[in-house]
Amino acid sequence: MTTTTDYLPPVRQRNSLDQVKARVRAALPDRTEHTILLITFSLLALWGAAIATFGFPALILPAVAAVPVCFVLLILIAWG
Repeated sequence: MTTTTDYLPPVRQRNSLDQVKARVRAALPDRTEHTILLITFSLLALWGAAIATFGFPALILPAVAAVPVCFVLLILIAWG
């Protein structure tokens, strides 16, 4: 009596591409929150390093840079 070594598993019905994409999305976590937190903490660490290196001017620089941005936003809000 001989045994066969060419065993093939039963053929499953092929899923459509949309079903496969849905399964992949369900398996992977949403990384949007992680990306936002990573960027935020990286910028804070960079700002902290600048404060440690340059002192007071690096502490004030974000406020000075925000003045023109706020000015333009106020103009856009007032304009309509």
